[in-house]
Amino acid sequence: MKYYMVTSEKILLAIIRIGTFLLLFAPLIVSRHFFFPFVSPKGFYIMALSEIIVAAFLILILLFPKYRPSFNLVILSIALFIFALFLSTIFSVSFFKSFFSNYERMTGFLLYLHLFGLIFAVVSVLEKKDWVRIFFTSILIATVVSLLELINRVLGEGSLSIVSRGGSTLGNSSFFGTYLLFNIFFALYLIALFYKRKKVFIPVLAVFLFLSISLFLSGARAASYSFCGSLLLIFLFYISFCWPNPKIKFLGKIALFVTLFAIIFGIILLCIPKSIAQNQLAKMTSWARPLVWEIALKGIKERPLLGWGIQNFDLVFARYFNPCFFLKECGGEIWFDKAHNIIFDILIEAGILGLLSYLLIYLFSCGVLWQQYFHLKRNFWKASIFTSLLVAYFLQNLTVFDTPTSLLYFFLTLGFIARFKETNQEKETTDKNIIPKSRFRYCGALLILILLTFCFYEFVYLPAKSSFLFIQTKNIQDPTKRLKTTETLLKLTPFGKHQLRSYLAQNYLGLVKQNKASEKEGELLAVQLRDSLQKTPGDLKTALLLSNIYLTLSKDFGKNTIKLAQNIAEQAIKISPTNQQGYWLLAEIKLLEKDCKTAFYLAKYAYHLEPRVETSLSVLSTVWNSCKDALTPKE
Repeated sequence: MKYYMVTSEKILLAIIRIGTFLLLFAPLIVSRHFFFPFVSPKGFYIMALSEIIVAAFLILILLFPKYRPSFNLVILSIALFIFALFLSTIFSVSFFKSFFSNYERMTGFLLYLHLFGLIFAVVSVLEKKDWVRIFFTSILIATVVSLLELINRVLGEGSLSIVSRGGSTLGNSSFFGTYLLFNIFFALYLIALFYKRKKVFIPVLAVFLFLSISLFLSGARAASYSFCGSLLLIFLFYISFCWPNPKIKFLGKIALFVTLFAIIFGIILLCIPKSIAQNQLAKMTSWARPLVWEIALKGIKERPLLGWGIQNFDLVFARYFNPCFFLKECGGEIWFDKAHNIIFDILIEAGILGLLSYLLIYLFSCGVLWQQYFHLKRNFWKASIFTSLLVAYFLQNLTVFDTPTSLLYFFLTLGFIARFKETNQEKETTDKNIIPKSRFRYCGALLILILLTFCFYEFVYLPAKSSFLFIQTKNIQDPTKRLKTTETLLKLTPFGKHQLRSYLAQNYLGLVKQNKASEKEGELLAVQLRDSLQKTPGDLKTALLLSNIYLTLSKDFGKNTIKLAQNIAEQAIKISPTNQQGYWLLAEIKLLEKDCKTAFYLAKYAYHLEPRVETSLSVLSTVWNSCKDALTPKE
């Protein structure tokens, strides 16, 4: 029996350790056979491994109490943040969107729940030597990812199918930059750890330099600037606490205080509309970010405590849309589902409660790091490097947003910081550590395995299958066969169904123009979109697509759906009164109904929302040319 228990312990520990190492390969997981090939496969991979690791950990603590975690400040702050996300999801404007997210982002409450379970396992099981191996493995994989980007640049864009332009296997330069940021600091920590061992120090230094160069070449400006600033922060930490001259130390502490104050002041300034910081950002890029943040502020005022729920910023964006977004000076992008600022994103998704708990994670993590240094008079490099990493990560997130990969690395970093100290007594295996033979122990382990199977099937297998089937559905040419696969696809899982319906509708409208779509497909998608709109009444994109589907069924298939198209288009205008798209669509419908006066009024109103938008002028001209004989000079 004792041998059996020891073997079980070793197997479970091995599963947790190997699973954690395999998670580090997530950045290399790319497949064109999946919807959003650079994001969704990574998300499914991370969740699948996290479920296996958490299941092994639950069985481990069931059999061996010595591995049961105890809370510290870092874990407590993470738990508070997850609880805030839980509340915001329960009271979300769209529960299913918040819980599951979609295939493009994969950062719903479900992913956070997986990472929360993962952090308990790694904190309780992994030792210092494991973390050193993790950092070594991670920077080697980051080197491969960077080399793939370099090869793609040399051979020409598109040479490697698993590499995106400027983003390697991460999808775009911003995501790539965030990933490199973590690994550069991991390399820096290893340099500090092995600076006396040249055989290790020199290769790690070479990797550090290579990753740093890759970061600057990636074009990820936010990550690059944050990295440079964090290096300055490390230098100031060293001057303040390690420099032998007391006067230099004193000056260093003053400089450190001024720098930290400047960082905090700069963050606040960046969040204030029309501030110097926002004006400067607009000059460097466009007015897109500042305008999006203004919209976010309006949404936050409407639901301040718990926010709108994860993945619901698109509803806020539509509600307070600025007509200027159609112009190049305002970014030229008319759909935003993220505020592109960690402060506004969390306020929108989880409200003030979410932001406070999120900031506590940083506060308590830095507190734990520096408490170890000041009390034990060691681990200076650990404290300074990982504090600077957290600062750099937060600063670069002021203009970008998280992905499954960046969240994985953020939680792993927090796990390293929160790692519990184990004493020799805690490591000893005695009979007291083992729960006596009982039905509860075996039933508990069996229940965990059943739960693992259920979660894997519902949250990984079916969504992954749905993502895969969507790509196949898009490529089917026969309308009858495509209809059958669409019906199957939309019954598989609630994961990302809202998004799938929208993309299927867009694909259908394109096929109609090519005379490759059927009436039944349109009817099926109309039912599906109507269901989405009922569950999320403020979704402008769904309303516009549904109105277009009804309009198409009327124009191309002779169905009596023109009134339905009109009603939904009017609903779209109510959802977003300042967005020209609703007026353009309703003007087209009114034109078909021979209601020239209303069509012209709608087109003119859309034009006056922002006269510089070319599409508004084009729609107004079309209506005028069609209706000029029916309009009076006054009109």
